Amino acid sequence: MDKRLETMRYLINRHHAAYAAHLTDALLGIEATSIARLNLWERTVREPPALLERPPDARAFRAAPTSGAGGMPAAVRLRS
Repeated sequence: MDKRLETMRYLINRHHAAYAAHLTDALLGIEATSIARLNLWERTVREPPALLERPPDARAFRAAPTSGAGGMPAAVRLRS
């Protein structure tokens, strides 16, 4: 995670035309993913036992968090 921003900057600079052509969709997609993941984490913290009975997407997210929106660092913080 320490080099995440540096890596993203490199990729954006390297593929600038592609990022520029799809900037709006990319930003809105990132924001939608961030909102969904934040909602799942808030539910996990608020209602851990009840979450196990929720839809499969919530169980899958909790079982295998991703780093895209900070899920993995959050999982580590919550479990330590």
